[in-house]
Amino acid sequence: MEVRPGKVLLDEKEIAARLDGLAEEIREFYGGMPIVIVGVLDGCLIFLADLVRRFEMPLELALVKVRTYIDEAAPQKPPDVPMGELGGVAGRHVLVVDDIYDTGATLAALKSEITAAGAGSVRLCALLEKKREHEQEVHLDFCGFRIPDVFVVGYGLDYAGRWRNLPHVAVLEGYDETPPVV
Repeated sequence: MEVRPGKVLLDEKEIAARLDGLAEEIREFYGGMPIVIVGVLDGCLIFLADLVRRFEMPLELALVKVRTYIDEAAPQKPPDVPMGELGGVAGRHVLVVDDIYDTGATLAALKSEITAAGAGSVRLCALLEKKREHEQEVHLDFCGFRIPDVFVVGYGLDYAGRWRNLPHVAVLEGYDETPPVV
């Protein structure tokens, strides 16, 4: 079977409505304090862009490319976190924005590294959280949607670099859901 996007899990209207609510939650939490938003490349780009346009608060953006996959589906252990890309976070309030909380490895590694760098606070935000037992449990301070434990593409999420540009989130069909452990 060919690997391709299938059933739409979250459509454009659902995503936009939830982003309005999520942005409001974040604005209320920070109460106008300046924050540094650390976006996890590449998956967060569309989500991050749509989210930050809803903020009317002082913020800085930093992007970090965390290497988590060595091929299309097999996660690297542990993730490679290039802290040099983040600049100064010491004493600052940091909000990490990622596309999906799946295994938890990326978010746990980033939170640990940013905390060790002396951030005043580190909060975590993800568009999606898979309903599953995570390899590394982290507390999501802000979450867009909880979804079933399925491989999804669209709205920034990809499979082998494809389908990030879909305006919705869809279940990937034809994907073997048990990738080899590396």
